[in-house]
Amino acid sequence: MGGISNTTTVFCKEGDKFSIYESDRYGFNNPDHQWDNEKIIWFLIGDSFAQGSCVQPGDDFASRIRFLTKQSAISLGMSGNGPLIELASLKEYTLKKKPKIVLWFYFERNDLEDLKEEKSNSILMKYLNDDFTQDLDSKQLEIDKKLKKYIKLAESEYKKKTHKIDKNVEKFLSFKKIIRLQILRDKTALDRGLNFGIDPLFEKILVKSRNLVNSWGGKLYFVYLTDKERYSSHRVKDKNYLKKSEIIELINNLDIPLIDIHEQFFIKQADPLKFFAERIYGHYSPDGYNEISKIILKNINMLD
Repeated sequence: MGGISNTTTVFCKEGDKFSIYESDRYGFNNPDHQWDNEKIIWFLIGDSFAQGSCVQPGDDFASRIRFLTKQSAISLGMSGNGPLIELASLKEYTLKKKPKIVLWFYFERNDLEDLKEEKSNSILMKYLNDDFTQDLDSKQLEIDKKLKKYIKLAESEYKKKTHKIDKNVEKFLSFKKIIRLQILRDKTALDRGLNFGIDPLFEKILVKSRNLVNSWGGKLYFVYLTDKERYSSHRVKDKNYLKKSEIIELINNLDIPLIDIHEQFFIKQADPLKFFAERIYGHYSPDGYNEISKIILKNINMLD
């Protein structure tokens, strides 16, 4: 669910600098000492947004919440996570801490699409069983060994491919074209499918998560994050874009508190794109993370 523990982690780059952080004891993007708190108030669940793409330490959601509230906060966010992995992360790492508040960050562009792939994994599907966990918090040494082995294998395969490319200039140029196309598609979100429905499994995952957090007296909040393309393609008021209205209706029906970042922040901005990295990337700028954190805290009555 996380990465390699207690190590310098080069994350991503959307601007002049790489995002680099020291991972915590479970490989997540947090100061490790946060886990030493007997009671942790905030846990964040989500994908790259919850992980802090691609800002410097201190600018991510968990860091801003710690700064603004002076309370303990831990992010379990990891790039590429979808709803099923997020349920798994919740079960693996929050049961001993029983946080008062769990923020479930939902990104409208790809979370439902991620679920399509996740549900083909038999181990992940077991997390729908109430009593299933793998006790991952007690197996970090084993996890680190496996991840390091995987990285070495991946690095070896990459070097082999690079060596072959260097031998053939024509193939190398073709490869560069493919990479440029992939980058372009990522920026414009053209390669992320738009024609998806809401899998009934999504509702089941949310119900399981809500009930789990409620079981120890905590509260689950659903934070709806909108796609940058909504603002660059003139779909600001399109409630049906990426199934938004259907998702909002589902969350309200499940009686999960909703924090709609579009309605409460972006739609009120004269220039919403300025809160995205370099105005071209899909993740937020430091100002974006900070302002959205304030909106979240105001909704939970943590700020005046």
